[in-house]
Amino acid sequence: MPHSLAIQQAATDGAAWVSAVGTTTTYRALDNKSPTSGIKSQLSQDLAGLGGDVKFLRTTEDVRYYKSLNSDLVGMVRAQGGYITGWGGQQVPLMNSFFGGPTMVRGFATNGIGPRDLTPGTTMDNVGGRMYWATTAELQSAIPGVPNEYGLKASAFVDAGSVFGYSGSTMIGSSSPQVATKNVVRSSVGLGLTWASPFGALTVDYAVPITKAAYDVVQPLRFSAGGF
Repeated sequence: MPHSLAIQQAATDGAAWVSAVGTTTTYRALDNKSPTSGIKSQLSQDLAGLGGDVKFLRTTEDVRYYKSLNSDLVGMVRAQGGYITGWGGQQVPLMNSFFGGPTMVRGFATNGIGPRDLTPGTTMDNVGGRMYWATTAELQSAIPGVPNEYGLKASAFVDAGSVFGYSGSTMIGSSSPQVATKNVVRSSVGLGLTWASPFGALTVDYAVPITKAAYDVVQPLRFSAGGF
């Protein structure tokens, strides 16, 4: 089965040289590496087009706030978002768009959410968006009866977010791809278990989608290394 028309067009266009410069500004006021209170904010910007074939400006922001609720329970809220736009008369190349997945809303597969080419007879690929947002509310707790030195922590969470703003072609050759672009809110609830191993944090999450688009790809169980 052939790939979606937008993917075929990107392959036909061939390789592109991306030359970009970027900055990241981080504000960190956390009490320790496994936070129980404080805030962390990270703003990143990338400008492509000072040389190369591609011109775009990409901005992302990620803010987390932690608060200790009692000796064993920590609350965390998170907000993140991003925007990318072409300049100099260029559209954002498909491969530089945002592709939603479990780093935004757990319970969905990698590339599982966002604009998707639903043209019949194709693999109906995710074709990316120019914008995304996501929020998280999470409770983190020590596990009763398990000594703290074991480094185990349980969590319960609610995630919500969306990826939208398809910027690709609506006519490719003589065909018109059927791209679903509606800004659907995806959300999920779930539980997680994190082990602070000697090699870094290892996490297993199980999340159940509450709201989604009919064409989204779900993946309830997820293993990951590092922070969510």
